[in-house]
Amino acid sequence: MTQAVQIDIDDAPEQKPEGKVTTAQLQELLAQKYPRDRYALFFDVPDNVGTNQRRRADAIAIGCWNSVGHLIDGFELKVSRSDWLREVQSVTKADPFIERCDRWWLVTADTSIANLEEIPACWGWMAVTKGGLRVQRPAQRLPQPDNGAINRMFAIGLFRKMQGDLTSSPEVANILKEMRAKNEAEIEQRVRWATERNAKRATEAEERLAKFEKESGLKLDDWRLGNVGPLCKTIAEMSYGDGLQAVAKEFERQEKSLTELLEAVKAVRGHLPQFSSTSTGESK
Repeated sequence: MTQAVQIDIDDAPEQKPEGKVTTAQLQELLAQKYPRDRYALFFDVPDNVGTNQRRRADAIAIGCWNSVGHLIDGFELKVSRSDWLREVQSVTKADPFIERCDRWWLVTADTSIANLEEIPACWGWMAVTKGGLRVQRPAQRLPQPDNGAINRMFAIGLFRKMQGDLTSSPEVANILKEMRAKNEAEIEQRVRWATERNAKRATEAEERLAKFEKESGLKLDDWRLGNVGPLCKTIAEMSYGDGLQAVAKEFERQEKSLTELLEAVKAVRGHLPQFSSTSTGESK
């Protein structure tokens, strides 16, 4: 792995932070120190997968750029003195990760939670002060294989963690929030357009109804002329969509045709022999 420059101890006064620092706040401070544009940072990471898990690291950071080094840093987070003292009794619990990390850190909510002599010599230490998360002691580089290979099962655990964290990452959350806001705005716009269109249609229908009732002297809510729908349909079909004038013209055309047919029938009848009941008697 590429050698990285060790994080220097900050010169800011190491005063305690105001108020109690929670684990969530400690994670946020760690995320600020290992920003996503330069590191891949994971929380609650298993050392293996499946039933082979022995331990979970509170956090793992992997350098993604040459400028910060491609090192794997592991972190143990503590927000109380009693919690740390329990950890001191079995610091070997971190061994599965020390075997897989280039550096291992204790990260505490303030400087009173741990003492330097209590912390294993190979561990680094960061603590929260009024100035933020500060390095109290640099972490030593841990021995790793010369070829820089990452344990296969550990890598798979990281990939699974990455998959699980994907939708909860701030970047993805912001994208989903923007998409949701955009979709909601589009839906609101469509609803507004549909409401305006339906309101316009309703107004036009009311105006047409009022005009019909005024011109006909009839009220639809007191209609007594029966079902005139079929008649209206027939008239509409006869007019070919051109209104009552077209119907009147059609009647005129039909009347003219019938008149001409009647004249033709009369003319034909005038040339036919006349028969009567008396002519039958004369034949006897």
